[in-house]
Amino acid sequence: MKGLIEAYDARSYNEFYMATMSCEDRDDIYDEYGPQWKETAEHSINNYIAGVLSKQLAMRFEEILMTNYHNRQCQHPANTLDGEHWLDLLMSTNKINKQKFLTDLTLVMNK
Repeated sequence: MKGLIEAYDARSYNEFYMATMSCEDRDDIYDEYGPQWKETAEHSINNYIAGVLSKQLAMRFEEILMTNYHNRQCQHPANTLDGEHWLDLLMSTNKINKQKFLTDLTLVMNK
């Protein structure tokens, strides 16, 4: 199971279960672990996440950026209200001019 979790980079039970596993993979897991396979999967996923985190904590930030650790997809891409509120609060608390920030960000991205 550990190999499948790593192969699918599953960070939650739902991600693992909904992964593009074949019916044969699911049957094999059930045959090997029985009805407790969900509990085993959750335990294995937690260990996988802890391993990824400890590896990242041992790396410099630049090294993390060069690897593909941040390839997660937003679970609810249409609902951005919480993120917008957080970003507005961050900008206003730190007295950051949004227009200047976006201009600077565009310059960096175009390099």
